[in-house]
Amino acid sequence: MPPHWMVHLVLLPFLLSGVNGACSSDDNPIFLDPSEVIAEYEDEVTLTCNNTDDIQDAIFWQYGTTTSGFLEDTPFISWTLKLTDWNVTKAECMTRLDNALECSKELKITLFKNPDMVVLYSPMNDSNIAGTNYALQCDIVNVAPVQNLIVNWYRDNHLVKTDFFNETKSKLPVNESSSYEFITNKEDDGAEIRCEAFLDFGPEGPTTPHFWQTHIISVQYEPEMDCPARCTGKEQTITLDMLPCRAKGNPPPDVYWYFQGKPVNASIPLTRYQSGRYRADAVNAISASTTTVDITIEYPPSISCADHYEAIPNDSRIVQSLCEPEGNPTPTPSWFRNGEKIIQPQHVTKAAAGVYVLKAVNRHGTANHTLHLDVLFPPEFEVQDIFKEVTLGENVTLDCHAEGNPAPTVVWNYTSAVNVRQATGGRQRSVTITGATSNNLGAYVCIATNKVGTTSTSVTLLTTGRNTGRRIPFTFWLLSLFIVIIITFVVFIVLVTLCRHRKKQGEYSFIPDQTKHDIPLASRQN
Repeated sequence: MPPHWMVHLVLLPFLLSGVNGACSSDDNPIFLDPSEVIAEYEDEVTLTCNNTDDIQDAIFWQYGTTTSGFLEDTPFISWTLKLTDWNVTKAECMTRLDNALECSKELKITLFKNPDMVVLYSPMNDSNIAGTNYALQCDIVNVAPVQNLIVNWYRDNHLVKTDFFNETKSKLPVNESSSYEFITNKEDDGAEIRCEAFLDFGPEGPTTPHFWQTHIISVQYEPEMDCPARCTGKEQTITLDMLPCRAKGNPPPDVYWYFQGKPVNASIPLTRYQSGRYRADAVNAISASTTTVDITIEYPPSISCADHYEAIPNDSRIVQSLCEPEGNPTPTPSWFRNGEKIIQPQHVTKAAAGVYVLKAVNRHGTANHTLHLDVLFPPEFEVQDIFKEVTLGENVTLDCHAEGNPAPTVVWNYTSAVNVRQATGGRQRSVTITGATSNNLGAYVCIATNKVGTTSTSVTLLTTGRNTGRRIPFTFWLLSLFIVIIITFVVFIVLVTLCRHRKKQGEYSFIPDQTKHDIPLASRQN
């Protein structure tokens, strides 16, 4: 390529000859490739100009003050150009035809520069309270052309705002800013705000890179305590810190637990005695909130019963009620006797006495306990209210034996005499009469007593009759004596009446002294 001054000298006649005329747009034979240039500053581009008219003298390119080489008798010219002038916005291809017409066509050139950086920040304090205004500013540094700049704002990857710039006063790179303002709420705390800047030249233009910066919002708001209404845990394995509770707030709140109005260490395992309603207070610099949780502490079965129990027959208490296992959930009890599982008896009987094993089961474990059931019952006599005959002068022994639980105390109740003595042996007490007399006849009452009750029986001692070996009850003699008295009284009345009647008639009867006879007396049972 010749020096510019030489090209200008060469073109001078051509330019001066331009007075002969210029071609119209319809007759313009020039074709440019590309038809428009959008390139980054300092890029190199190749420009091609074609003259479709066969009749021509010369063709060349003009870019600002720079001119390409002048070519004659050729249909096209190509020129590789480095774009370094922000103020030049076009290049021009010119040609002269043989018919003295001059034609030219302009090529639009757009230079751009991607941002050096994007800076995102909050002009306000970095933290704010929910319900107040919050502002962010995004600075795009050293970008051109600004009219092709687009800034998008995203909140958690959702587009919330787009800014366009229509300034054309400068073709040089400039600094530009975009802002985003909104009223914060607690859901904004921790949200990611992104500012994204890029140059857009339309669907036919080049694709340029996107530049962005992110900012995490900090919003201060009052605490919230999110807890289930009820919780269940096993004794010594659950703490308040382990509950599915979540305290939210900014600044992060401190949580304080209370049970029955007293503070509780949230890291200490809970026991069975700490079931109930708990209060949790979440506190930060903004405010405080309170919630309650009903906590149930479960634990394995335990049996804290005595080894021995006492009951009486037909007790309304069920055997199981004598020993109730503890546990949460309520354990399922099973009773065993002599190694075999038994159905729970409804009432206590004498046969229920013995050794039992109680087994209690819930989902946390098993407990066993052995107990002895002692069935108490009042004294009982094998024979009740008997009569016993004795021959006067003989010795006789009366025995009294009673069964009961506990073993009863036996005593005799009778008319004391010098020839009567008592003897004891185990649960039996005896009364011995030596040389029985009529004074020893009568009822001997045996009384047996234990802590359940008192029972008595009697032995009626009678003399043995001469003519019969039958035992005649004492009551029979009393009745006989009463009948004899009645008959004697009636006979007496009859005799008195007859005697009076005979006196009136003069009839008398006498019994001589010689007719006296001895009337023997017979012994009879009283």
